[in-house]
Amino acid sequence: MHSDIPFINFHSHFLSEDEDVLSVVNIDLGAGQTWNSELKACSVGIHPWHIRKIDIVDQFLRLEDACRQKNVVAVGEVGLDKMQGPELNFQSRVFEQQVEMADHYGKPLIVHCVGAYYELIAIRKKMRTTIPFVVHGFSKNAQVLGDLVKNGCCVSMGTSIIHPASSSRKVLKEVPIEMLFLETDDKQTPIQGVYMAAAEILQIEMDTLKSVIYDNFKRITNPG
Repeated sequence: MHSDIPFINFHSHFLSEDEDVLSVVNIDLGAGQTWNSELKACSVGIHPWHIRKIDIVDQFLRLEDACRQKNVVAVGEVGLDKMQGPELNFQSRVFEQQVEMADHYGKPLIVHCVGAYYELIAIRKKMRTTIPFVVHGFSKNAQVLGDLVKNGCCVSMGTSIIHPASSSRKVLKEVPIEMLFLETDDKQTPIQGVYMAAAEILQIEMDTLKSVIYDNFKRITNPG
């Protein structure tokens, strides 16, 4: 019924050669990666681990160039990390600038967040932006999920839901399905395995799940 609908891998560090998969390939300008015109879909951003004051201006010029490209469907991954990277105040300033860039070009944000969910929500409120934030690799508890959802943030869940003992499986059931995405991140696991686990946990048909995720993807990458 929905065989023409691809599996959306919302955040991946690898390009899938499977014709049934549309991967949003991550490009980190801070790590020296560059926009690639050959990719069907990609996200481009400055990861908080790789922010460097010495070349931040050049990184933003390259980000703006990338944001004009049709295959750049999101700005990311960007965000806040209390465990790694430069001081949080500097991370926050760079993150806010990338939010402004995404806002200007109408792109959703793929967000990396470690230990800074309160700060992330505060920035979203302060900037009064309506562009979608998608917190990738989400594996926190239902309370954090509720705070994010209440403030207009979507979540993307990954390979952790495949493991039977993972607490992420329980949290997945609490995600409003219209705010859900699935991903493999830096894992080589096929995205189909993540979809299979999610369909089982949510007790819905695979074709239905594919259709919902695809609709979510089209909605946030083609606003209006």
